[in-house]
Amino acid sequence: EGRGDVPASENEINSLVSLTPESLLEGIHIFRVHDEPSQTSTLYSLPKFLLKQEEAGIPVKLVVIDSLAFHYRVASSAAAGSGQSNSLSTTHNLTKWPHS
Repeated sequence: EGRGDVPASENEINSLVSLTPESLLEGIHIFRVHDEPSQTSTLYSLPKFLLKQEEAGIPVKLVVIDSLAFHYRVASSAAAGSGQSNSLSTTHNLTKWPHS
């Protein structure tokens, strides 16, 4: 019997030995968005990107969207200060996005 913190098989040992910073980061894609329009554009292009990855034999298992609401809060605050309101239409577009 092996201990819980020790690999149980030779395959596990080999996979641990082959871990490198590059192999850990392989397959991670980062999309940097700096404002609401670029974030919306990125969200709309995500299905095409995921399909392309799947067709290439590299299926995506996890998508992480950090601070999704940030740009919309900023845009909403700016619109409120200027008397405009575009956050409602943005929210409406995003809620129908996965289905369109």
